[in-house]
Amino acid sequence: MDNKYLINQYINTGMGIPKEQFDMLSSNEKKTYLRKMEIRVKQDGSYIEYYYGELPEDIQLAVVTQDGYAIEHILNKGITPSEAVQLVAVTKDSDLILYILRKGITPSERVQVAAVTKDNYAIEYIIGKGITPSERVQLAVVTQDGDLIQYILENGITPSEAVQLAAVTENGDAIKFILAKGITPSERVQIAAVTENGKAIQYILNKGITPSEAVQFAALTKDGGVIKYILAKGITPSENVQIAAITQKGSAISYILDKGIIPSEAVQIAAVTQDGGAIRYIIKKGITPSEAVQIAAVTGEGYLIPYILSKGITPSERVQLAAVREDGDAIYYILDKGITPSERVQVAAVTKSAGAIQYIIDKGISPSERVKMIANQNK
Repeated sequence: MDNKYLINQYINTGMGIPKEQFDMLSSNEKKTYLRKMEIRVKQDGSYIEYYYGELPEDIQLAVVTQDGYAIEHILNKGITPSEAVQLVAVTKDSDLILYILRKGITPSERVQVAAVTKDNYAIEYIIGKGITPSERVQLAVVTQDGDLIQYILENGITPSEAVQLAAVTENGDAIKFILAKGITPSERVQIAAVTENGKAIQYILNKGITPSEAVQFAALTKDGGVIKYILAKGITPSENVQIAAITQKGSAISYILDKGIIPSEAVQIAAVTQDGGAIRYIIKKGITPSEAVQIAAVTGEGYLIPYILSKGITPSERVQLAAVREDGDAIYYILDKGITPSERVQVAAVTKSAGAIQYIIDKGISPSERVKMIANQNK
């Protein structure tokens, strides 16, 4: 069997000539083998193991594009693949950066970014080889999974503000890892963290840091209930911060009141506007809500008028109007307290509910002709 036939047999049957046999071929036979094997290699990267010629970049690219794991054979031949070849390989499978690193090759920033973008846990291979990833590489990692800032920190790397921002923007809770390393995050980082997760303010507070008004405002805009954590640390939130909390969650006014703080009228209005029922917390603390607060409460929730009346508060004409405009039958509770509603209130009530005229009549009040006419029109 001549060598020409042997070459064809090896290639056609999907095998390669062992290196010791290749070395025994003549110069022309080697050229023939390499030419035919190059075609095979570009079709199936695994054949590169049996390709014994020089490997120009175009062949390397063709091979790893077809089979990323072919980079292992390239490396085993003592060849340092170009950045372009490494990029193709790690873009196909991020684990392939490990083969590059094991050969003592430090991949470029572009290659590292490509690897961690494919799979952010590839950062472990990079740092594991004693390489400090650049800010750009760190950003690529934490942008996908903020919690991975913990791995960066645990390896003695202090992430820049930009990296911290990216991490907490992805997951506000990631701030706990930064704080655990004794780092005081900037106001920008704190705001980003609590904007993603309002409850992240607990981590800041628990480290003895007093968050700025801007940080408090951002946290409470996200989750009004976290005002309880701020108050628990003996911090009296500003009016703006209180409004931010109760605008998001009206019942949060209860936390403010429980700390002995008397909220301003603006705060009370914001609370009852968000949740009319919040007026209960105000009145239970012995505070008589102003006319404006009462109006804000009963507007949209007219059923609250009986609660106000039950606490010995006599609602003004404007409050009565707001209540009956929301629920005409609310006039029943006003009348039941011995209050004679004005014609304006009666008109508003029967405009909303024609049947409300009966409550007026039942209390021995003679409705005006205007009230009767509107009630009849609305039947």
